[in-house]
Amino acid sequence: MLRKAGATILAAVILLTSCQSSMLITSDPPEAYVSIDGRLVGKTPYQHTDRKVSGYNLGVKLEKDGYETEHDIVKRLKFGNAGAIIAGCFLIFPFAWVLDYPAVVQYRMEPDFDAPAAATREAMAADDISGIVVTVKDEAPAIRNVFVVAVDARNCRGADDPLILEEQAGVRLLRHYDVLERRDIDAVLDESARGMNGLFDEESVVEAGLLAGAEGVVLLRESCVAGAPYFSAKLVDCGTGRQVWAGTAEGRSLSALMGVIAQRLSE
Repeated sequence: MLRKAGATILAAVILLTSCQSSMLITSDPPEAYVSIDGRLVGKTPYQHTDRKVSGYNLGVKLEKDGYETEHDIVKRLKFGNAGAIIAGCFLIFPFAWVLDYPAVVQYRMEPDFDAPAAATREAMAADDISGIVVTVKDEAPAIRNVFVVAVDARNCRGADDPLILEEQAGVRLLRHYDVLERRDIDAVLDESARGMNGLFDEESVVEAGLLAGAEGVVLLRESCVAGAPYFSAKLVDCGTGRQVWAGTAEGRSLSALMGVIAQRLSE
């Protein structure tokens, strides 16, 4: 009887120290405000610890001036809380804590190009947009109307919707160009030029853009490099076939790339 009571006490002691789980919340750039389940708790890097049961939906929000707000749900889904497993051998209910949070949760925050100008300039400091390279040709021709066409759309999950890429890029470019409807260029494109994945090669798109009355075509590509997203975008003059501007983003979003391009065009 005493032995059983001792085991129960031991299990309870282990449980008190093992049911909690911790994770380090980090951001690029750092010093972002962290809210957990709607309550402001500190700035990144932030060490969070709680005693929520396995699988709990933890609401995480990151905010920083000049950057888009990050919203996420983090769950205790990582198996390996040894203390709870040991305690569960004596008491059934400790098994509710056998799962842990990830040790580290990292967020890369994207510049908010709709933020006030001062905040946007700060967010676009070179250190904060690492991975994005944009070049605008000197004395670029005055192009007014463009088509936006995704010629490749293969993300790190194996596939993506090219129409979504075109819409994301088109929204960012509306302040600088008249973005023409994709169906107008589709009407000109020869179906034989369409690949097995439903996309077109660049040369066919540029030729079709000229025939459809566009002065330029924005060509988009999405791929996966070393497990990270990779985007490229370039504007090609339909009349000359030359690039007017081009940009790439490694490990960043298409929205961030197009935002930087829009900023460069405004300078």
